[in-house]
This record gives sequence, structure tokens and C-alpha cells, in this order.
Amino acid sequence: MQPRRACPNQNCRHDLGAPSRVVKAGKFHRKEDGQSIQRFVCRRCGRHFSTATFSDAYRQKNRRINDRVRKLLCIKVSQRAIARYLRINRKTVARRLRFLGNQARCYFDGLQVRDLSHVQFDEMQSSIHTKCKPVAIPMAVDANTRTILALKVASMPAQHPLVDIAMRKYGPRADHRPEAIAQVLRRIQPMLKRGAQISTDMAPRYPAPIQRLLPGVSHVAVRSRRACVTGQGELKRVGFDPLFSFNHTAAMVRDGVSRLVRKTWGNSKRADCLENHLLIYAHYHNTERLKVLPLGA
Repeated sequence: MQPRRACPNQNCRHDLGAPSRVVKAGKFHRKEDGQSIQRFVCRRCGRHFSTATFSDAYRQKNRRINDRVRKLLCIKVSQRAIARYLRINRKTVARRLRFLGNQARCYFDGLQVRDLSHVQFDEMQSSIHTKCKPVAIPMAVDANTRTILALKVASMPAQHPLVDIAMRKYGPRADHRPEAIAQVLRRIQPMLKRGAQISTDMAPRYPAPIQRLLPGVSHVAVRSRRACVTGQGELKRVGFDPLFSFNHTAAMVRDGVSRLVRKTWGNSKRADCLENHLLIYAHYHNTERLKVLPLGA
């Protein structure tokens, strides 16, 4: 990629058709990674900038750890363990979680996938702080390649047998699952070809939004099966699973994201941090585990 030489000053007249006035203005040595960075100056407005100005990691003091933090977050390592292993502060890992989550979100915003013939859609469940505060994770997966296409985190009411305890300690809890399901379906709508098939279980909240948001798509609802002990409680006991691509991917997500592992000490404290972690893993899953979509797809 060629370094950008356009003036970053929004008030500069560089975009009015006049000849460019950006010229080189020396270099500086970046101590953090030892690279030599080219400086520029805009003679029209006097703004100084460099090739590093347009980087996602602009002004980060320890950018060399970004890739290692990303991979450790995707192989069942907790944030505290990452901080101990890399000998960095826990706040640094928390900031990188937000930074890498934004990068993964941009990846899914620009995901160029079209003409899919079969998609599987369902929800996983987790919790925030306590099992009395459950969250749903609606997710769509390509049935042929097991590529994660979209996901969202949404709050939901407590389930049996914790309904009474949750109501007594925390009061009524909002159910944002319909909005999250609609967002995921809107995201995958341009990816499906006419006459495509979407498979789900028989949850009663799926048919209405699928019919409304995915016209021309065939909806196949299959009966949910009992889960087996292995596969993080996501894989089924039967020999043939109609939702195998989704369930296998969900098992991989639970096995890779430390806060989703069954019977783990790790737990999410905030829904946005959980969503960032899931997006980071989904990005890693598509680009490195499956190797079906390039990093910039």
C-alpha cells in the first residue's frame, strides 16, 4: 500500500482541484519498533504529518504486541493471563481488546460475500457478571464453509430455574433479542442469492423476522436435539445434525473465547467487551482458522 500524502487537515484547500502542495519534510526514528518514518508538510496550511498519521495504531506506544494479543485472545487465554504472559498492564490488554474489536468490526462491515445458497442461524447464550443476567448471541454461519457472517450480543430475561432469584436481586431485565436478530438478518440479506435457504431451530421468534427481512429466502426449521458432553455443549448426540455447521462453529467459539468456555472462572463484566471479544475471534476464525477469506475481504 502506498503511503498517503493527502493533507489530514479538514479545513485545507487540498481537495479543491489545486495542485498538491504536500512535500517531504525529513524523517524520524520511531523508538518503539525501530522503523524510519517519513514526515510530510502541507505548504498550503502548514500542517505537519507522517505516514504513521493514517495508521490504525496511531500514537500507540507498544504496537508490537497487537498481533500477539489478538492471537492469545482467540486461543482461550484470559485478559489477566495475557497481561502476565506479555508483562504488560491489564489496562493495556483492555485497551487492545477495544482497539482490535473496532478493527474486526470494520472487517465485517466491509465483508464482500455474495450469492450464498445456504446459511444457518441460531443463538448461543452467555451471561454478564452473573447467570442471573444472561445474554443471547445470535449468529449467522455459511453452511458450506462455516464462515461466520455476522453476530450480535443482546440482553435477555433470566431463564428457569433462576427467574425468581434474578427478579428478586436485579428486577425485570430487558429483552433485546428481537432487535439483535433483526440486525444480524439485515447484515446477511445482501449476501444471499434469490431462492437461498436459511436453516434454524424451531424457536418461535425466528419465522416472523426472516419472512419480513429476507423475502424470497426459504426458511427451514428443524427440531433441536439434545447436546452431548463433548463439543462445549454445542454439538449434538445424533449421528446427523441438520445444523452441524452452526453447532460446530459455536463449539469452536466457546473453545476459543475464554469467557465462553463451559464451567470457566472467566466471566464478562460488560456486554460491549463480550461483543468485541467475539468479533475478534470471528475475524480470526475466518482469516486464519478457515483461511477462506483474505484479511482485507
